[in-house]
Amino acid sequence: MTWDEAFTCDVCGREKRVVNHWWLVRLEAVDCCEDDQPLRSFTLLPWDAGLCRSPEIYHLCGGSCATKALERFMTSGSIAG
Repeated sequence: MTWDEAFTCDVCGREKRVVNHWWLVRLEAVDCCEDDQPLRSFTLLPWDAGLCRSPEIYHLCGGSCATKALERFMTSGSIAG
């Protein structure tokens, strides 16, 4: 029996294929020095077969979507468009 998992880019919706250059993003709470700063950090990680299944991980299909995700995070504190 084979287990098939499908991953889609959290920015553009593209489905992951066998040969792709995908990235992972983790948003985490951090202690900030100033009260008006968001309590989150943006960590870009190379694709990892184990980590990609974690519920707090975002999936990105490449550099362009990673850039869009970072821009969204910087303006809204979220990756959602």
